[in-house]
Amino acid sequence: MHTGFPDLQFTITDAIAEGDKVAISWTAQGTHKGEIKVHHLPATGKSVSWTGIIIYRIVEGKITEERGQEHALGLFQQLGLIPKL
Repeated sequence: MHTGFPDLQFTITDAIAEGDKVAISWTAQGTHKGEIKVHHLPATGKSVSWTGIIIYRIVEGKITEERGQEHALGLFQQLGLIPKL
């Protein structure tokens, strides 16, 4: 992602902990200046912002599990790769 978005910045918007789990919601912002190699997408020059959430499981002070979801549809729509509905 840093190749495609060299100015990529993540902001934690919320964090909640309960028991052995920590949930973090985040917002990412960046300008699509390079190829996103995973998807073979050439640079568009567009500035984008998208959100996501990660849930960590912590055991003895170490992350033992990570589950995440991001709003990739919104990202691809902002890049003009998928039409907005």
